[in-house]
Amino acid sequence: MSKTKTKSKKKKKAKSVKAKKAVKRTDRTEASVIVLNSICSTSKSITIDKAIRKADEVYVKAGGNSNLKESRYSFNHASKVFVLLKMVEIKDGQILRVK
Repeated sequence: MSKTKTKSKKKKKAKSVKAKKAVKRTDRTEASVIVLNSICSTSKSITIDKAIRKADEVYVKAGGNSNLKESRYSFNHASKVFVLLKMVEIKDGQILRVK
């Protein structure tokens, strides 16, 4: 005959986890959208290079590191969406608001 051993099961207490506030950080694409929205709200045109620099500045102010190559990549993708939605036009290196 074999004896069966019963193990006493200890209940694990749930650890109290402090709730951390989610910090929303602006990413590069969002910074590009902010700049493109500002172009849509004004009647002035701006060069693509200036817009990319502005998007990079917005990203740096939000706590990121400056990187114009990555900002250019994100800005190009965001601007394609704005062009498809007919919110802006890109002609000769200038970004114009569509009226």
